[in-house]
Amino acid sequence: MKGPARKATSARLGTAHEAPKTQVAPAILTGALTIEQAAALPLPCSLPHTKAVKNLWRTITTDAAAHDLRPGDVPILEMLLVATFRHQQAGQIVQKVGAMVKSTYGPMPNPMLAEERHQAALADRLAQRFALSPEARVRLDLLNVSGQMMLQTLNARLDVNVPADLSAYSGDIIDGEYVIENRSASTTPRPGNRRLTSLLAAKDREQTATQ
Repeated sequence: MKGPARKATSARLGTAHEAPKTQVAPAILTGALTIEQAAALPLPCSLPHTKAVKNLWRTITTDAAAHDLRPGDVPILEMLLVATFRHQQAGQIVQKVGAMVKSTYGPMPNPMLAEERHQAALADRLAQRFALSPEARVRLDLLNVSGQMMLQTLNARLDVNVPADLSAYSGDIIDGEYVIENRSASTTPRPGNRRLTSLLAAKDREQTATQ
């Protein structure tokens, strides 16, 4: 006597039934990455997952995160790791075989010397983008200082001709533009400087909040 027909979705006889594995979508990172998020970035699949490579990847990512690392920068950071790893590989081959190798025309420079120099230059060029070298960090600090000095100069220029007493001035929006009017003078309303405009706008907001 035959039993009920086996369902097509049933497991074959002699095999264990396994539930389908649920694939978890990776989290989408936005904005500047924190040091913790950078340290948790997965290692590129093209490299061996050894302890030394993992430590090198963690060092590169955490150092880069100190200079406003974005998710879109991660592929370039992976190129830096690959170049660094291949540079180390070429150096190991040169150390094992020697700087000179035999050929049909006699001794010749090891071809890995050129590869070692190429990968070193590529890694240095990519490291400059993330301020991962002393030279790049000094250049970045100089740019930050220069930007702060420009901002201070701009603020000083905006503060010129701003009266200490704002009671004689009022502001209003005319044709979509905030216009300043001096009530103590018989002048037509005109746009004022940005610093005076921001002060009057803040004054209007405070008066509106207290009403």
